[in-house]
Amino acid sequence: MTRRIRRLEQILSRFDPKLTVNQDRKHLAFSSLPTDILLMAQELVTVKNQLKAGVQIVGRELDRIDQQVQLLDLVSQKVQETFATQVAERLGETDERQTRHEAVTSQLQEVVQGTGEQSMHRDILLDQEIAQIKEQQNRELENHEMSINLMKDRLRQNQESRQAQDGEITVLQALVEQLMGQVKGVRRTDSP
Repeated sequence: MTRRIRRLEQILSRFDPKLTVNQDRKHLAFSSLPTDILLMAQELVTVKNQLKAGVQIVGRELDRIDQQVQLLDLVSQKVQETFATQVAERLGETDERQTRHEAVTSQLQEVVQGTGEQSMHRDILLDQEIAQIKEQQNRELENHEMSINLMKDRLRQNQESRQAQDGEITVLQALVEQLMGQVKGVRRTDSP
């Protein structure tokens, strides 16, 4: 059991419940998981706490938990790889922008050194390039904002779904308690 607890802690430590977006490969947000895997991860947090508290889990339930741990491990590794790929792509885009910026700066220096009509023509081209770069940056910012808003919406939906499930569990618990009371009442009337 200690090995299972350590394995669970190792996998769950990849996620930081305080994050709403992935920070780096070692600090992932639970919200980056698909909904069904997120629910499973939340269940595994509960299982980990139960195991630490000394609750014994055996048989098929233990096999099911082991399978969930393996699945969460695979999914979290995939999330890490996806995040690393996104970071690498963004770094590539940043390098590309830096290269263009250096080219624009170089052209600007040439324009400053140039004279007459040729200099004015270069100014126009540079202004157009700068305008295009600004437009691209604005589009990228809008895309990032949309991504963040989508993640916030997903998190809110997951929270609402969980609240609804919690309400259903409460109703079911009340029904079970009511049935148990009825069963006890029937036993008392049947006893001599």
